[in-house]
Amino acid sequence: MCCWPSINCARVTNCSISFWVAPLARHKHNKGSGVKYRTYTVFAFFCCMVFCSVLYADNLQEGMKAGRSGDYVKAHDLWLPEAQNGNPEAQYKLAHLYIGGFYSTNEGLMKDLQEAEKWLLRAAEHGHADAQYDLGIIYAQGPLKDPEKAIKWLTVAAEKGRPEAQYNLGYMYATGAGVGVDFGSAETWIRKSAMQGFPQAQFMLGGMYYEGKGVTQDATEAYAWWTLARDDGYSDAEKLVRKADDQWDDKIIEAGKWRAAEIQAEMMNSQLRSGNGKQQ
Repeated sequence: MCCWPSINCARVTNCSISFWVAPLARHKHNKGSGVKYRTYTVFAFFCCMVFCSVLYADNLQEGMKAGRSGDYVKAHDLWLPEAQNGNPEAQYKLAHLYIGGFYSTNEGLMKDLQEAEKWLLRAAEHGHADAQYDLGIIYAQGPLKDPEKAIKWLTVAAEKGRPEAQYNLGYMYATGAGVGVDFGSAETWIRKSAMQGFPQAQFMLGGMYYEGKGVTQDATEAYAWWTLARDDGYSDAEKLVRKADDQWDDKIIEAGKWRAAEIQAEMMNSQLRSGNGKQQ
C-alpha cells in the first residue's frame, strides 16, 4: 500500500590591506606617535573592510539583477572576482550558473558540474549552509554520485536543523543508497524532519510505521503521519489517507485523527520553544 518518496531534490579589483595601511603607518611613524599610528592603522583597516564589504554586496546584487534579466554572462563576470576573493555567497551563486548551464556555446560556458562542484566545495568549507546541502544532493545522485560524500555533507546540513537535509539523509539510510540500510538512523533523521513539518518526511515516517521498519508497526501512527503530510499538500499522502478511510477499521481512523492532532500540537510547541514559531 505504501510507496516511498525519493531524494528531494559587479566586478571589483583585489582590495589590498597594505595599500591602505602602509602610507598612514609611515606618515605617523615619522611623527613618533605609536598611539596615533595604531589608531590610524586600525581605522584604515576598518575602512577597508567596510569598503570591500560594500563592493561585494553591490556586485552580488548587480549580479542577481543581471541573472533575473537573463544576462548570465554579466552575472558570471560580476560574481567570479568575488568568488575568487573568497566570498562564499558569490561562490555559491557562481556554482549555480554552472549547474544550470545558463550559457550557450558561443558565450563560452556550458553546464559544468565539475566547475559547480569546485565552487560549491569552497562555499561549503566557508560554512555556507545552502552550499553544504546542495553538495549533499549532487553527491547523492547524478553524474557526481558519491554516497560517502553525500552522507558527509547532508549530515552537516542536517545537524544544522535543515529539514530537507534531514529527510534526504534519512532516505539514504532507509534505502541503503550506497551506505547500507540503517533503519535506526533513518527513523531518527526522518522524524526530526517530519517534526519540522516537512511533508515528504511525514509521509515516509507513516510508511515506516505501516511496514514496521525502524519502528514498531502501528497503523494509528501511520494514519496520523499520512494525515499530516496530506494537510501539508502532499498528494501521495492524500491517496493513502483516502484508501485507508475506505478500507480500515473506523476505530483506527478515529485514533489516527486524534494522534495527528497531538503531533501537530507537539510540533507547534517545539517551534515556539526553539523560537521558530509565532504566537497567534
